[in-house]
Amino acid sequence: MTLRQWLEAQNLLQKEFARQTGICEPTISRIVNGRIMANLADAARIIRATNGAVPLESLIRAGRTRAA
Repeated sequence: MTLRQWLEAQNLLQKEFARQTGICEPTISRIVNGRIMANLADAARIIRATNGAVPLESLIRAGRTRAA
């Protein structure tokens, strides 16, 4: 499950999730929209906040490179 899917399933706004995790809202937005990969600290916070429903693999997109 992606972070976007989880947020939608929980009917949770990015702003609310940002507050819950301590990750700034623009960073959450960039992760959700695939503009950046989560760093390991943020990924750990997201995984904890979602009780593992959003796996590490969906946050770091292992093996893929960022768009230029």
